[in-house]
Amino acid sequence: MKKFPHIATLVFLFSIQLAAQNFYNPGGRSILHLNSAWVLDKGSLTLQSNTSTYYNTVIDTSKANGPVGATFWQKNAVLGLNYAPGKHVEWAISHNLYQDTQIAKGHVSSSVLDLRLKVGNFGGLRNHFRLGFVVNTLFSFGDSPNIPFEPYSSGAVQFGLTGLLSYSTELLIPESGLNIHLNAGFIQHNDSGKKLSNAAADTFLVNSASRELVYGAAIVLPTNRLDLGLEVFGRGFASRPPVTAYSREDYLYLTPFLNYRFTRRLSFKIGMDIRLSKDEDRTDYTNTVIVPLPQALPNYPGWRLRAGFKFYLTKQESRNIRKHYIATEPVERRFDFSKETPETLQDRLVQERRKTEMVEEELERIRFNREKMQERLSELRELLHGNFEPGKKTTETEEIKKPVEGGENTTQKQGN
Repeated sequence: MKKFPHIATLVFLFSIQLAAQNFYNPGGRSILHLNSAWVLDKGSLTLQSNTSTYYNTVIDTSKANGPVGATFWQKNAVLGLNYAPGKHVEWAISHNLYQDTQIAKGHVSSSVLDLRLKVGNFGGLRNHFRLGFVVNTLFSFGDSPNIPFEPYSSGAVQFGLTGLLSYSTELLIPESGLNIHLNAGFIQHNDSGKKLSNAAADTFLVNSASRELVYGAAIVLPTNRLDLGLEVFGRGFASRPPVTAYSREDYLYLTPFLNYRFTRRLSFKIGMDIRLSKDEDRTDYTNTVIVPLPQALPNYPGWRLRAGFKFYLTKQESRNIRKHYIATEPVERRFDFSKETPETLQDRLVQERRKTEMVEEELERIRFNREKMQERLSELRELLHGNFEPGKKTTETEEIKKPVEGGENTTQKQGN
């Protein structure tokens, strides 16, 4: 393989996504596989690249000339962008730049484009919980979408909806505290009437659209630069595809991972998927034209290595990185404490902006409560005077105007 000196090559080499799964390459302020309910700061643009790698060597002892070994693998590379145009909305697009799956009769590759919309960051002013959801549309390209080691895909357009719940011990910058995330949703495959292979002898069609339930949970323990995380995620079919599909089985994975932040603009994640579900194969190789896999190979890998970079392009990450200094001279000579450093100013600006947002939300709540109280007072006044009519509302202007007019008349009478 040729060596390229440019950083763009690193982006291509460190990417990660399984082709038809909601939980891969979420980007933005999300975890390794799962989405968080938080949204990027308004105007923030991130670029993330990820890779996944799996291989397995199988020894065939049935050959007459002795044991024969063969290595099977699956490799993926994905690049994605996330952008937040507002406080509660985030757009995302990701595309697998490279995918290679080696099976019995050679290499199989496919291409996937995933478009996502996240609506989130909903919760009370001083609530540690945040709610949101993600909708996505996935387009498959290539001649062989039905491949092993990957979640099910028929090559048709897929639609997904996932609900999000996030909790953090910190209100202003939630990533700086212990945080927990829950995801639950479904994937709808538009595969009714499709064949899963290009073979002319394949007579199996998808009778009804396949549907999957997806779910996951994650916990993250942050430190200054290094975050420790653990994810559990899986899926189960509510409507299973036909016996010609390689990936007809439900699965459950456990993923410990690390996230290291080099700067407030660049971070690196690495994790290991470990399958917890049993190794079963529901594909029918006997009565179909599907190429059989060796018995030692599962339809879903027992392990998979994942790694990826994330770049903040327009704004720095809100979360600070504390610097540690070794004093080789008196502290007053090294630092001028009469001046704020740019980093400290940036941290304060971020915190002040978030405090301002909290105050604005509190003011909006107070305005709303004030209007409701004025409506109730108006109804009570009319009820006391016997003029109350159900459904009739008195405007705020009329309520303010009545006491003023009454006050003026009283003054005139006293003057006379």
